[in-house]
Amino acid sequence: MLGRIQQWFPFILLPGRVESAGAGACSQSLLQSKNQLFRCEAPTWSIWIDGKDAQQGPEAYGANYSKTMKHALDEVYKMAEDTFPEDLKERSQKSLQQFEHLAELLEMPFMYKEVGLMEMEVDAGQAFRGMYSCVHDLLPTSELVSMFRTELDSIYDAECIWQGVPPCRRYNLSRTETILRLFESYHSHLEKGAPLRTLASLMKGLALLHPLPDRNGRSRLLFLQLELRRLKLACGTMNFNNNNNVYVDSIQTLNEKLEEGIAMYNIGIASKINPWLNPTKVQQHRARFPVHFERELLDCYAKNASDIGLGLLPG
Repeated sequence: MLGRIQQWFPFILLPGRVESAGAGACSQSLLQSKNQLFRCEAPTWSIWIDGKDAQQGPEAYGANYSKTMKHALDEVYKMAEDTFPEDLKERSQKSLQQFEHLAELLEMPFMYKEVGLMEMEVDAGQAFRGMYSCVHDLLPTSELVSMFRTELDSIYDAECIWQGVPPCRRYNLSRTETILRLFESYHSHLEKGAPLRTLASLMKGLALLHPLPDRNGRSRLLFLQLELRRLKLACGTMNFNNNNNVYVDSIQTLNEKLEEGIAMYNIGIASKINPWLNPTKVQQHRARFPVHFERELLDCYAKNASDIGLGLLPG
């Protein structure tokens, strides 16, 4: 088991020591105590530019996008030093405050405009419902359910999907209570182990919750980097797809893609080059994570969810 983990993690943290595997990746850079920051040097733009777009360079999404993300990421590394309270509710409140702060850094006030993509009437919600109608017709029910299932306290009730109707709300709570409940579930599950898988569940939960008017994906990505460092799991991620795939992938697949993203980050540390510029890495990713019904989904999206483009595919 340890060998399989080290295949994806060039380093792992064990109680009281750091185990390093290959290329000296990060052994001197990792946290050595609770009061030290990670010191892992890598091409930071590789964190927020999807690997699938790496060939377009560090300003693939615009110069201002990268400037804002770089500034926010610097703040994330400082936030990773914050002391966390022991009480579950206080930890949840702390996570909410940090998420709100990240949204502010992205110049997106935390307004709780809507809760739940299926209920939004703005473009994001309309596009998601169009996408849902496509996958509902094309994918097996088990895969459809996995789109809305997390290992946390989900806002959607999977039973609705089994019954062949659109996802329904599981709880009738205020917006603030909903996101606090999600963070409480997250911190509670962290105590049970499997932190990376729990973090994958949080990413999907935040995506389906969609608490910001815009820039939800960027906020989630920054929070992911924060938690990886706070929990001493990794220096960060360089994912092939940072955001859109989270809506359609199962938690197991998301967990595996986070493992891959961590491995790519460590390669970036060693090489000082975005690893996704290597065509072989891209081919390996596509072979490991094939997109089922890709042609059929794209054809359906063109008719029912044209604003999505290539977005909501599990690439």
